[in-house]
Amino acid sequence: DYFFRGVAKLRGLAKAKDLHQLSIDLNRRMLWVDEYEAKVSEVNDVLVDMVDALDELDTHIVKGDKDDRDPVVAARRARPPVSKGRILRGVWKDGRPMQQGSKNPWFDFDELHKEAKDQKRKLAQKRRSEAEERKNMEKKPKKKRRDSDQPSPPPLPAHLQILKEERDRRRVERSNIKQKKKAFTTSTM
Repeated sequence: DYFFRGVAKLRGLAKAKDLHQLSIDLNRRMLWVDEYEAKVSEVNDVLVDMVDALDELDTHIVKGDKDDRDPVVAARRARPPVSKGRILRGVWKDGRPMQQGSKNPWFDFDELHKEAKDQKRKLAQKRRSEAEERKNMEKKPKKKRRDSDQPSPPPLPAHLQILKEERDRRRVERSNIKQKKKAFTTSTM
């Protein structure tokens, strides 16, 4: 609260003595952080050893009567020992070093989660494109049959045949009238 009131009262440009004081305070805090980072690192090393000891105790020392019949316990005991403390510490992951500067295993889990999402997205995209290709193949026109391959249509019923003949007769009459008009207009000009 005191800090915020002081900041609210500030006006104008920062003076050299203010910047110098800020630099001194910042350097002090950085040294303090480095010191405590080293202490936390030592504590984490001790915790790594404890986690590994507990894991070994759980798998190899504590044994029950029914452990022989439990396939999970048998498989766990048969596996080569893996330092769970080192994994939690971020020293290595899946037998390979973690990314440079990453000591938080959650960063790597997030990365693996993103990779899995990308793989799912790529698979879905591949399936969509395959479905579109199949759809396009179905849409492609099939070979047209030639007229010689097609059988002739069945004859029209009598009442429709009469209508067709009348339609054809009218067409012929109209075309004759058009030709006569054309011939008359060309001869008069």
